[in-house]
Amino acid sequence: MEAFCRIERLRKSLCGHEVDSMLVTDPLDVRYLSGFSGDAGMAFVTGDAFLIAVDPRYTEQATREAKGLKVIEVRNGWGEALANLVADASPATIGIEAEYVTIA
Repeated sequence: MEAFCRIERLRKSLCGHEVDSMLVTDPLDVRYLSGFSGDAGMAFVTGDAFLIAVDPRYTEQATREAKGLKVIEVRNGWGEALANLVADASPATIGIEAEYVTIA
């Protein structure tokens, strides 16, 4: 239940920053929001969805630890997985963790 409260606080924060989705890639932040303790994953938050993408080594663990959240297994690379998440959600804007994400 605590994870859902944290996710709702993040969603409210997105509105205040005029962002309608958020990509969370820092493993500590992913864990804080979802409970997933693995080190290879990312979370994508929109107004009505919270998804955790993990590589196949962590699918079972993520499903167990991030109770009630949708877990997506990444098999074809992180770039493709992110593109699919964004395409499915069609957000106008995506927030990122500027101090953690490399933009190149």
